[in-house]
Amino acid sequence: MKATREFESRWTAYCVSEGEPNVLPLLVIQVPDKSDMAKIGQVVQIVESEWPGLGPNAIAHVFGEHEPVAIGSRTIAWVYPESIQTDADIRVVLAKEAISTGWDCPRAEVLYSERPANDATHIAQVIGRMVRQPLAHRIATDDALNSVTCYLPLFDRKALSSIKNELEGKGAENGENEVGPEVLRDPKVFERNPHVAAEVFEFIETLPSIPTPETSANPLRRAKNLVRLLADDATGHALLTDADTLLTKTLNARMDGLAAEHAAAVAENVTDIKTVKVNTSVVTVTGQDEGARSRQIETHAKDIDRDTRKILNALKEGVGKAYYAYRVRKADPAANKLDIRVEVAALLLVEGVIAEIEAAANKFVRKQLTTFAVEIKNTTGATRDAYRKVQEQTSVPEALTVELRANEKAATKDGTGEALRIFEGHIYSDAAGKFPAALNEWEQEVVTTEIARPSFVAWYRNPQRATPNSLRIPYQNESGRWASLQVDFLIVSKRDNGTLAASIVDPHGDHLADAKAKLRALADFADKYSAQFLRIQSVAKATDGTLRYIDLLDAGARKAVRAFEGGKVSALYESEHASPYK
Repeated sequence: MKATREFESRWTAYCVSEGEPNVLPLLVIQVPDKSDMAKIGQVVQIVESEWPGLGPNAIAHVFGEHEPVAIGSRTIAWVYPESIQTDADIRVVLAKEAISTGWDCPRAEVLYSERPANDATHIAQVIGRMVRQPLAHRIATDDALNSVTCYLPLFDRKALSSIKNELEGKGAENGENEVGPEVLRDPKVFERNPHVAAEVFEFIETLPSIPTPETSANPLRRAKNLVRLLADDATGHALLTDADTLLTKTLNARMDGLAAEHAAAVAENVTDIKTVKVNTSVVTVTGQDEGARSRQIETHAKDIDRDTRKILNALKEGVGKAYYAYRVRKADPAANKLDIRVEVAALLLVEGVIAEIEAAANKFVRKQLTTFAVEIKNTTGATRDAYRKVQEQTSVPEALTVELRANEKAATKDGTGEALRIFEGHIYSDAAGKFPAALNEWEQEVVTTEIARPSFVAWYRNPQRATPNSLRIPYQNESGRWASLQVDFLIVSKRDNGTLAASIVDPHGDHLADAKAKLRALADFADKYSAQFLRIQSVAKATDGTLRYIDLLDAGARKAVRAFEGGKVSALYESEHASPYK
């Protein structure tokens, strides 16, 4: 009950401040199949004592017996599982199997189960029913609202561990090793460290972060999504009321330029559209081949009409049709509209033209995102989430900045139930400035070494998932597929002149198949953003057991990384381009 009420308090504060629809979190309690009335009554009594003020319809059940259950002075009605999501009166649901057989309720934030479970598939179904986002987008400010809480005391630990690995992308079936949702043991919410100055958080949020490109991302759709947001005045003053008109003018002007640039190719394509070359082989009655003859015939008007419409429609988001309409408007009123459509289609058939139009759309997007960067950053809730999707919907790498949350939800125990080691100086902490972190031996050595430096200010355990609050570096694996590197640690220090400096310290293993690709990605990142970092160090353990680092800010080290063709990059850490980490 405590967890549910904390969710309620956080949702209320968030929805009021962000102007979002209110979320009423739901507590789900699973009881064993053969629970008697005494057992159910005991559960209800505990709920009522811990959560005073629950209304008469606040507790419902979805048992197989579709009958009301009388517990003391309370009558607990049976309800259709599908109705719970929209029934604001219901705050607690008693269930047996219903939670694992197709039920979907995004506001179900807390699960307590007294049912034993050993089957991994069944456990996955139960947890899967809980992992839903009530507002259908991630919460940028309060990290606690991006999570759910499950108490599963009778579930098989081995099966739970297996499901945890699958959810986090560490399972045997995850051939691409994609990182999924993080499963936290005994989590707590840590606010921004009160011992770390506000300027440190502001400084971190200036650091570059590059989302992984989506090869299937459509630049025209991205541009259209942006102009809709810029022109939206539902929450107040629109940032750019004529955004769609401006985009259309921009793309039309670019296509005019392309038409002039490729005039010869366009004319050739017009001929190809309007005529068909017919080849005829002539053979005499005696079987003598008199050779082939060819002639040009006009394409039927209906075929031209059909084919040109198809070509215009192939340019997404109505951009092709909009350009045709523009060409009709500026043409002589007596001009043949079909001829104009043929010319537009002929332009779109020229190799590279559509790529140029998409590049113009991307340029437009980047310009508007830069122009309205401050205003966009000040948006909240669903609007901020929509802008972020536009920012990250890139077909090529484009830099954003790190967006820190107001707090972070983190585990306090490991998988065996042991308390995690506590560290100081993390940007999120409890009131005493302490933060628990699940770090391996290398990572612990790095953190303790960095904290001990006289210039140390703060450190940040960069999230493993590719989210806006992490520093992301895209790279391509051996198959050419884009992936995302989340470096392990960001270190903030203070120079002798009092200014803040950022360092990347990344103790990633050198044994992984993509270690070379990640190292090269760090080198590329250092090429572009060296001015914003004091150090960019990749750390690995040498054969003698000591830690060594390659500083990617060194041009010679970057050259060696790019030239390296060996199977394991461990050789680089033993070379003259690496130094002892200390």
